Amino acid sequence: MKNTGTKIIDMDVYGHDFYRLDELPTRPDTVLHFAFEPKPARPLTNGGEIKGKDLMYASELKTGQTVSSGLTGYSNNPSDCDFNIENVKAGFGVEQTSGQPIASLNFWSVPATIAPEAYIHIHIAQGESQDYTIRYRFYAK
Repeated sequence: MKNTGTKIIDMDVYGHDFYRLDELPTRPDTVLHFAFEPKPARPLTNGGEIKGKDLMYASELKTGQTVSSGLTGYSNNPSDCDFNIENVKAGFGVEQTSGQPIASLNFWSVPATIAPEAYIHIHIAQGESQDYTIRYRFYAK
C-alpha cells in the first residue's frame, strides 16, 4: 500500500475471512488452533470453549446461535497471527499466516461459518509504502 495523499495513514485493517470447510456446519469437530493461548474478553456462549491454544465447540451451532468475543493473549510476535481452522474428524483445513503482529483480534462464528478477525496496524507517512501479506494454505491429512 502506498500513501499518495497528504496525511499519514494510521489504522488497523483485517481480511474479513469467512471459513466454511466442505459445506460442513460449525460443530465439535471444527477447531481453531492458535499459536498462543487466547483469552476471551467476555465469556463464550452457545458451547464455544477455549482449551489451551484451541477454540472449539461443545455442540453444533443451531440457527440463530453465535459464538463471539474479542480475544487477547497474543504478543507482538508476528507468528501469533498464524492460525489453522480444521475439521479434525475429516482431516482437512486452512492455515492462515501473516508476517505482521496482531493489533487486535475478534472472533465470530455462526452455524454456517467461522471468522477469526486478526487486525494488523498500518502506519504510512506521506509518499511512503507498507507491504503486508496474508497467506492461505488449504490442506488435507
